[in-house]
Amino acid sequence: VKNPTFPQDEIDLNKKHMQTALVQRDENVSSVTSYLLRQHLYKTHPYAHDGLGTAESLALLSRANIGVYYKYFTKPNNMVLAIFGDIDPKQMLASVEKKFGGLKKEKIDFKTYPVPEIAEPEEVPNVLNKEQAMVMVGFPGVTIDNEERYGLEILEAILGSSFNGRLFIGIREKLGKAYTMGGGSLPGLDPGYIFFYVLTEPTSV
Repeated sequence: VKNPTFPQDEIDLNKKHMQTALVQRDENVSSVTSYLLRQHLYKTHPYAHDGLGTAESLALLSRANIGVYYKYFTKPNNMVLAIFGDIDPKQMLASVEKKFGGLKKEKIDFKTYPVPEIAEPEEVPNVLNKEQAMVMVGFPGVTIDNEERYGLEILEAILGSSFNGRLFIGIREKLGKAYTMGGGSLPGLDPGYIFFYVLTEPTSV
């Protein structure tokens, strides 16, 4: 954590794994639909991008890029250390202080960007050569420090659970129209989004 070397051979190996993940993402109904939703909700905003990137951006990723990113974001005031198991708290605290006490806090500038306004509903069809189909609906959400996020978490629990909740009972149990469904609220530094999805067969879309 404190003194990474980022060996080039490890970077090359991880990039190969990421290239495989990119291919798998583009063949997965859920991943493609989610990516498409974000692209149309956020347009030019960074939230429109996928965390895996693209084949082009992955090819440009270098050891120098990674080092700069690490140096900027890896500060003790931007870390969470989770410790669990059968431990002696005093001994563990002493060990943590010895290993990490030398890290210095530094200000981190988390950039924010304007989120595009959505003037009217938009329907975006996309056809994949798959036996399953997905319907996903998304709405503008809230920021991570907005108190309404807690109400949205309750709404998610009531409606959007993958194997329980009102959507599941109504659509799968009563109508028999879906394999599974769910949803969630994803707040961020900039307003995130709320989504619900149903995985079904093409004839039930």
